[in-house]
Amino acid sequence: MPAIEAAVVIMLAPRNGSMSRETLEGTALHVEQVLTTYGSHIAPGASASTSFSPAMIEIDATIEATTPTELHQKIGELIEILSERSAFTICDDDGEELVMRSSAAELVPA
Repeated sequence: MPAIEAAVVIMLAPRNGSMSRETLEGTALHVEQVLTTYGSHIAPGASASTSFSPAMIEIDATIEATTPTELHQKIGELIEILSERSAFTICDDDGEELVMRSSAAELVPA
């Protein structure tokens, strides 16, 4: 049984700070599909939601690990999956792309 459980939040935002509502919503759906298809072994039940002011996609996940090192490796692996599966490079009509703005992990009390 994992000794560590962490609530993880990853924030993605358009590089220039703006993106149309439709593009942002469509991109959030794509991110959620990537999480479900390729990231469920790391973060089962992870979800993506949109914020329109400021324009942002928030990924919420719970990750379990046996050590702090393994926890950080899993967060890195999840980010790598998102990157490899084009979740960061979905572009709108103006060629805007998403960048990772921040990530945070908070341990869930046992």
